[in-house]
Amino acid sequence: MTNTSKEEIPAFFKNPFMKDITDHFPAIHPQTVSIPLNRTCHNKYAYLCVFDPQGWFPVDWGKISDKKVTFNHIGPDIIYQVNSYEDNSLQPLSSPFVVDSTGKVTLFKCRREKEDLYLERKYREPKHLEAIPPAFVGGRFQGSDYADFRIAEDLYTFTEAPSFKYTTIEVNPKKSYKYYRYQSSPNLRGNMAELEFYDTNSQQILKGEIIGTDNTSIYNPHATKYNVFDGDPLTFFHTRDSMSWAGLALSKPAHINKIRYIIRNDDNGIRKGNLYELFYIDESGAWASAGKQTAEQDELLIYKQIPQGTLYWLRNHTRGKEERIFTYEKGKQVWW
Repeated sequence: MTNTSKEEIPAFFKNPFMKDITDHFPAIHPQTVSIPLNRTCHNKYAYLCVFDPQGWFPVDWGKISDKKVTFNHIGPDIIYQVNSYEDNSLQPLSSPFVVDSTGKVTLFKCRREKEDLYLERKYREPKHLEAIPPAFVGGRFQGSDYADFRIAEDLYTFTEAPSFKYTTIEVNPKKSYKYYRYQSSPNLRGNMAELEFYDTNSQQILKGEIIGTDNTSIYNPHATKYNVFDGDPLTFFHTRDSMSWAGLALSKPAHINKIRYIIRNDDNGIRKGNLYELFYIDESGAWASAGKQTAEQDELLIYKQIPQGTLYWLRNHTRGKEERIFTYEKGKQVWW
């Protein structure tokens, strides 16, 4: 970028050796688009920005003309926003928008109509773990009178891929057992993160000696059977062999009526007791807070009467760093 005026520009564009190489990747289908501005700006330049949890980050620039700015070589299916650079900071000039492969622009404008948002995550589901849920098919929960489970009752068998959420299943064993376990399928090496067995009479989580497979994976040597009962959904059980297992040896037989579990995951779901804050892009194009909430349950956070049609961002102030913007469509979070 060559700046012949006295207008201040972002530091990113002060490097004279930068070059736009979008044209070298024709499969991206770059587009040329003109974006209307929400307010009058006396600057000569405006900046195309992408989202970053630290703030919008400029990736391109264009000249302002007739209350709009044109950008070339814009990649599709990415959320952008146009900003000016004023008082040493980026200031919004447009609503967030996305461009498709044909060049169609969709603006996400904050509307006065409001709706309740039912939020399950602060980041999209983990692509690097997507092969794990299908491999759970054939895994099972069992009860037994024997520590080696040589004779056991199958209490539940995975017949379809589980989700990355905490899940509760009801069971009805034929009798009380002293030993309970999860055993992975022939296609999986553990990969359970948390496991709870509930006593039928007291509805309390059963405690006992942790038993199971000890030969942990060389890639995850700390992913032991003890992780399955440590209360942390981010730690998990991973072994060298398939059909590995982790379970409890109780002090005396007990009858259970439900099992609660969560498979290996990225811990970006809603966590009970964590403090969250929802932001949305308001009519000015700036981030506005919808308030802070402490989650009352796992996997669900409800924000009442939030403006529709705009862009959202959920932060966890208690733990975790991964955050991603989303829209809300037909009662679901859509990640960008």
